[in-house]
Amino acid sequence: NRYMSHVRNSNNLLSENTEGRHNGYVFLDWSVRADLLLHVGAGLESIHKSGLGQKREWLEFLPQLTATWQPSDQVQFMADYSAKMEYASLYQVSVTPSALDKWLFQSGNPRLSPSRLQTVSLQGTFFEALALGAEYTHTHNAITDWYEESVDDKTFLKTFTNASAKGFRAFAAYEWAVTKCLTWNNIVQWQWQKISGHGFSNHTSNLSWRSNVEYWIKPVSLLAKVEYTR
Repeated sequence: NRYMSHVRNSNNLLSENTEGRHNGYVFLDWSVRADLLLHVGAGLESIHKSGLGQKREWLEFLPQLTATWQPSDQVQFMADYSAKMEYASLYQVSVTPSALDKWLFQSGNPRLSPSRLQTVSLQGTFFEALALGAEYTHTHNAITDWYEESVDDKTFLKTFTNASAKGFRAFAAYEWAVTKCLTWNNIVQWQWQKISGHGFSNHTSNLSWRSNVEYWIKPVSLLAKVEYTR
């Protein structure tokens, strides 16, 4: 990727950045026995970034492992670990300022580093109707919003920075085929997230519920759905 930021109606170059990414992956799917399947793999990713008088390079090892165990036709368990890279969007690195409203301005941060996201998850499925699961994520150099207040004119600047992020999610989902054409779906989920770095720390949590009833009207090929979300 190569991107530049200019002032409108001007040839003045504000910033010029280049970013190169190269990656390779290898994996193996192995049926240990009839009821146990393993997916083992790894990736190697190199990142080269330059701009604003700086040059940085990263080399990341990205393993992945999934184990699926199905002791019967009605029960299945899955455990998964994976690591991947996430990158800033163009507007998050462009230093060209823009006004979001009367008091808030936005400018990107070209010094943002790529984020390394690691995920561990467990899930059980029972009778093809009930699913229970949990997921933990840890992001090194997570890209997050950063706000600064101007002392002079009481305006705010929104920019972006790297921080550490952790998250946990637990859920229960149920699907009931009431009749051949009528289905009732429910999912209850609890989430927790914490972001810290640069002397600040913030965490949030919430409990959500979504329920919907779907009815397939076969004679006219029409799907009717009623949904409730909290």
